[in-house]
Amino acid sequence: GDNKLNLKNKILYFLINSRKLININKTKIKSSSYKVNNFDNLLLNNNPSPSRYLQNYYIKNEIKNFNKKIINVLDVGCGNSEVCKLLELSGLNGNYTGLDIKNYYDNNLGKNNFNKKFIQADIIKKNFDEEFDLIISNSVMEHIKNDKFVFNKLQKNLNLDGFQIHLVPSRFSLFLYLFHGWRQYSLLEVEQKLGDKVEVIFLGGVFTFLLHLGFITLPNLIFKIDLRKKFSNLYSFLLQKNIFLDRYLPFLFTTIIIKQYAK
Repeated sequence: GDNKLNLKNKILYFLINSRKLININKTKIKSSSYKVNNFDNLLLNNNPSPSRYLQNYYIKNEIKNFNKKIINVLDVGCGNSEVCKLLELSGLNGNYTGLDIKNYYDNNLGKNNFNKKFIQADIIKKNFDEEFDLIISNSVMEHIKNDKFVFNKLQKNLNLDGFQIHLVPSRFSLFLYLFHGWRQYSLLEVEQKLGDKVEVIFLGGVFTFLLHLGFITLPNLIFKIDLRKKFSNLYSFLLQKNIFLDRYLPFLFTTIIIKQYAK
C-alpha cells in the first residue's frame, strides 16, 4: 500500500484487508478500550489526526511505570524521534536509541532527559548486543512485510522486566487510510503473530472515526484538500469533544496498542 498501486492491486489490497472486518473468531487475548481523562493542548501542534493525537497522548501519559530511574529505550522507525520528546514530557530519563531506514532524525527532541543516538538501518538486518527496558514503535509495523519476524526478534532484546509496545492501525482504519502499509491489524492477527500472552488496548471510537473520515479522508480523496488547515480552530474544538464522546461508543477504534512483556 505504500507504493503506487494500479486498479487491480487496489482492489486486491482492499479485499485482503477487508476480510478482517468480518472476522468473528474469538481469541484469548486480554483487551480493553482506553479512555482519555484530560485533553492536552500541548499535543495539538500541526493539527494531528485523531489517531495521532491519541497515540501521542497514550505514550506521554501511560508509558512511565518503571522500577528504575534510568531506562534504556529503542524506538523502531523513529522518524524525527518525537517519541523521545513524549517520553521526556512523561518524566522519564535514560538512554534513547532511534532506528530508521531513512534519516529524519532531530537530535533536539527529548535531549534534556535522554542521552540520544541514531542508527540508520533496516530493523530486519540490524542486530543489537544490548538489552532494552522499552522497545517501542508508532505506526511502523504495518510498513514491514515480515512483521512477525521483527516482533520475535525484538522480544529477545528486552531486559527481564522490560516490554515492547507497538501502536498499529486497527482493521477499521482501512476506511480512513485506504492504501497504507501492508496491513491493518485485528485481534486474531495479533494472536497469530505474537501468541495470546499479550495485552491489547484500543484507541479511538465512533466519533473520532467519523471526524477523521469527514475532515481528512473524504476531502483529501475527493477534493485533494485538508480541512484541518482551512478550519483549524473548528477542527481542534471537534477533536476535543469527539475524544471524550468516544468513551460512550468505543467502537470503530482506529489504533491497536500491542504490549508484550519479556518472557
